[in-house]
Amino acid sequence: MKKYLLTSLILLPAISVMAQQLFADRNYTRQDTLRGSITKERVWWDLLHYELTVSVNPDDQSIKGKNTVQYKVLEPNQIMQIDLQSPLVIDKSFAGR
Repeated sequence: MKKYLLTSLILLPAISVMAQQLFADRNYTRQDTLRGSITKERVWWDLLHYELTVSVNPDDQSIKGKNTVQYKVLEPNQIMQIDLQSPLVIDKSFAGR
């Protein structure tokens, strides 16, 4: 057991340095910055629950789904930021339900 612990303690810093070098040359886009950043459009609400319903149709190779988001308002605001990966779009909103 001590042998594995010692090996782990030696390898972890080396792996960390390699990972930093691997990702150091990455150019971050505006989308990378937006995803995960706490913006004024995100700070006013707190996510409580996601309900995801998905229907897969192999015949026409399509996926259809619905995502219901339940959140608590922390302070008044009119604009909510929710990020979607392309080609996902919001086609309906049921605000105030």
